[in-house]
Amino acid sequence: SFRIDTTKEFPVCGPKALAQTGIDTAGSVAVGDGVTYSNNVSLAYPVLAVYKPTAEMNVTQIDIKIGSVHKGWTLFYSVIAGDSQPSYTTYATQAGYAYSKHIDDALTYDNLGKWVSLPITSTNVTTDKYLYLVLLGVPDGGSWSATALTYTTPCANSGVYRGFPAGSAWALRAVDSFLHAVIHET
Repeated sequence: SFRIDTTKEFPVCGPKALAQTGIDTAGSVAVGDGVTYSNNVSLAYPVLAVYKPTAEMNVTQIDIKIGSVHKGWTLFYSVIAGDSQPSYTTYATQAGYAYSKHIDDALTYDNLGKWVSLPITSTNVTTDKYLYLVLLGVPDGGSWSATALTYTTPCANSGVYRGFPAGSAWALRAVDSFLHAVIHET
C-alpha cells in the first residue's frame, strides 16, 4: 500500500511546493500578512472579494484564511475575471457556484483561522480587469451552530462585499481591502 504525505513535510522527488501541490509558489501573490485584519465577514451569506492586479495573472488557486468552530459544511466558490461585478442573484444560492470544498472539522480562529486552498481552472486576469472571488458557506443539516468567518486586509483598488442580510445586491463591507490570501499563478 502507498501513503501520501499530507503534512507536506517531506520532499517528494522535487521542490516541496511544486512536487507536493503541483503549484510553484514562486509565482504567487500574498495579500495581507495573515495575522492582522481590518474587518471580518460571515460566509453564511454570499461574499464578493474584488482584487485589482498590477500585472497580468493566470490564476490557478487561491488560498484564504477561514475560522469556524462549526463542523461539517461546504464552501461554494467561483473565480471570475471581468470589468464589472458579477450579479448578486447568480450567487444568492449554491447553484450559481463553479466549485465547492467540504470542510469536515473546525478551523481554529487562532491567527485568523486556517489556510484553505481553493483550486480552480486557470483564469487569466489582465490589468484592465478585476479578479472576483465569490464565496458562500452552507452547513450540513441546514443550520449553523456557529459562524464561519474570513478576514479582510488593506489592499488598494480592491473591495469586499457581502449579501447580508440576504438581499438582492452586494453591500460594501470593506473598501480598499481583500481577503487574507495567497493567489497562485502559473
